[in-house]
Amino acid sequence: MGRDTLRHVNDLECQCLWRTWSRWGAAGLVITIGLAAVATAAPPPARPAELLPDLVQESPQTIGVSRVRGRDLLGFRSAVYNAGNGPLIIEARRSSTRVRDMAAVQVIRRADGATQTVAGGGFLRYVRSPDHSHWHFFPFERYELRREGSRVRLVRDRKSGFCLGDRYRAEPRPSGTVDAPVYVGRCGLGAPTRLKLREGISVGWGDDYPAYLDDQHIDVTDVPPGRYVLVHIVNASRRIRERDYSNNEASRRIELRRANGRVTVRILGPR
Repeated sequence: MGRDTLRHVNDLECQCLWRTWSRWGAAGLVITIGLAAVATAAPPPARPAELLPDLVQESPQTIGVSRVRGRDLLGFRSAVYNAGNGPLIIEARRSSTRVRDMAAVQVIRRADGATQTVAGGGFLRYVRSPDHSHWHFFPFERYELRREGSRVRLVRDRKSGFCLGDRYRAEPRPSGTVDAPVYVGRCGLGAPTRLKLREGISVGWGDDYPAYLDDQHIDVTDVPPGRYVLVHIVNASRRIRERDYSNNEASRRIELRRANGRVTVRILGPR
């Protein structure tokens, strides 16, 4: 091969190498710059905070025993208030009057003013009572009797649900308490054909039921005399989203006595 021919071949090889480097080197530079841009891109904005309720279970009050139709019923007042950052809002609806229950959802307010809906909150059912009939929310609160020193349930209530509302002002007032009650309806009183309904408890307000109203009792006819713990639990299933679940249970220590065929109760104090 002549000297001129060899020089020509070397020139061609250099041109090929330069083109190859130019092609892949430029691509590599673009990829490097792209990765750097991704690495330095701003993170997505944080989701606005949820203003969750905080349901606080109060201890059982006005405890007593009454004999009703041959049964000994341990009656009591129950009360739950909201100490959270936002209201408890329950919305329920059904497709037609042929459907017995309304499916309920929890509506959660956010710090930016928007709302979000959480399914699986429970259901509403029209409950007929001797003195009134309206839509009750299930499940909300549960009552049970335990042996003192044990967490094993002996007897529980047969409560027929709750008509939630702002029935009393919590004291001391939690931070963020609203000035006036918001949920003051009667839960569709006398309206079994309703297709939708809203119930709730505002911040700083509570819902309570007096003894014996709508099954506010536990049947202790067959419970032997002794010391027990009467326990009230709100949101036991945790279907309702809350800020704090540690205050969902409260109780009273009691003693059941039986004499001359009559059952009485003595309050011993908190657990």
